[in-house]
Amino acid sequence: MISKKFTSNFSDYEAKGIELLKRVAEKHKKTFAVIKPTEYGCFFDALAMNHTGGTYALELKTRDYKSEDCYIEIIKYERLRDLWRFSKILPLYIVFYPEDCYMWVLTQANNPTFHPNVIVRQKDGYAYETDRFGLDFNEAIHMDLDGNVLYVPQIKIGTIPEYKDPSVMEGKITRQTIEKL
Repeated sequence: MISKKFTSNFSDYEAKGIELLKRVAEKHKKTFAVIKPTEYGCFFDALAMNHTGGTYALELKTRDYKSEDCYIEIIKYERLRDLWRFSKILPLYIVFYPEDCYMWVLTQANNPTFHPNVIVRQKDGYAYETDRFGLDFNEAIHMDLDGNVLYVPQIKIGTIPEYKDPSVMEGKITRQTIEKL
């Protein structure tokens, strides 16, 4: 049984995110056939590969409560979407709450709400002010923590423009790269 509140240590949040992802992935083995956590400091938390070789970059968050929309760092949003533009690695932003989780396909989250001057409070008491985007819960796949799908938004194909110069991203991520992690 998962507690109603997550632990307070940052590294515990990272480990909890991977643990919860694996739990949800049990129901979705074709989508998450291979899951590999990335090194600390990478701008996303894990790579996943589906049963046909499609690759996902996963950013995982564990949060104790929901607000009106789900915050994402602006630079993280842009960098994750760039993975699709330049390397065709599909970015997924997955947020786990004590009762459920939401998964955004960031290529579909085209109109985030801009939130200026958000005060972010870390668990250690440190607080700072920053700008954030807010993702709409209605654009996310909603699941319980056992991976049962509760809601799927309408998917729009081809909403991110194609770019001609893939050299901007340093190399492509392949099955061999994932296996090396």
